[in-house]
Amino acid sequence: MTLICFEGIDGCGKDTQIELTADWLRTVTNRPVVVTRQPGGTEIGQTLRRLLLDPASQINIFAEFLIFAADQAQHTDWIKEQLSNGAIVLTNRYAYSSLAYQMYGRGLETNFKDHFYSIIKFAQQGLWPAQTIWLDVPVETGLARVHQNGNLDRLEQKGAEFFERVRAGYIELAEIFEFKRIDGTQSIDTVQSQIRGLFLELNNKLLITN
Repeated sequence: MTLICFEGIDGCGKDTQIELTADWLRTVTNRPVVVTRQPGGTEIGQTLRRLLLDPASQINIFAEFLIFAADQAQHTDWIKEQLSNGAIVLTNRYAYSSLAYQMYGRGLETNFKDHFYSIIKFAQQGLWPAQTIWLDVPVETGLARVHQNGNLDRLEQKGAEFFERVRAGYIELAEIFEFKRIDGTQSIDTVQSQIRGLFLELNNKLLITN
């Protein structure tokens, strides 16, 4: 079973890199390659995603986390089904995003860390990625890219201080969960080359064939 997670703050380049990686993997492996995202990787998840990211949504910060956890639980079942069919699953965000955004971003890590971890573990049913690729960029870089695209969602509208806390959360999570950090400020081609190198290190798990 191979589940690979892409993480990072908004504007780090995950969307671009995950698609490039999927296209490449389909040329080097005989296994199906599936791309998904969190929130929104299932039909129910799409409904939850619209609720969570709609700028008009007025959601309590604790309810926000629990809705993300509900999406995680639904998504985990879907991922397990894909894995049982032999697929390599690339997910754009996973449980780590909920910790980075809803725990660290909201400043709840001091008093509620145990609660957050317990709920996340319950929701993802012990399914951890084989590898997590963290595309790290400074907050100002990520926000500049996001603002370039326009139409900001509810979380993207949060200010620099929020995203500094999120990035600090990723730094701590990277040590705990042994993320592979890649400098997301490099060119698209350079980042993609480094990602491919990480995948080739997982050759036995991925069953990459020529």
